[in-house]
Amino acid sequence: MAISPDQTNYYTGPQVGLGNTPSYQASGGPFVTGSLLAPFEEIRINFPTVTKEIVLFPTDENEPVYLSFAPSGSDRVQTGMHMIQFPQNLNGTQAASVVLNVKTDRVYVSSPMGAPVQGWNLYAAITGINVSNMYTLTGSGITD
Repeated sequence: MAISPDQTNYYTGPQVGLGNTPSYQASGGPFVTGSLLAPFEEIRINFPTVTKEIVLFPTDENEPVYLSFAPSGSDRVQTGMHMIQFPQNLNGTQAASVVLNVKTDRVYVSSPMGAPVQGWNLYAAITGINVSNMYTLTGSGITD
């Protein structure tokens, strides 16, 4: 009987990662935070693992809060309006929150110019994907 000298394990099975569909199909672990924003303030939120969903809830429906994937101090982010405003006015109706199905390892929450101190809460469904696997979000719609 012949024995192969190649003892390599060619099948390692599915691995948790950015391209692994089950990593996003499974329920995400909860991540909840919140704070008060002073006028012109921006807070960076680093997630412990890659997200699959983010929901931002301003606590004052009359004052907007902005979410972006790059610091809003960048001229390109502000002039390109690469920020999402909450609450949003959709067809004359205030939407208290919007669900973002997005994979990222960080977001930025900021207040607009001249806005009073305002509160916000953020919920994220996080995956088991390590943040070291996440690429930097840049380009059209993010920073350009």
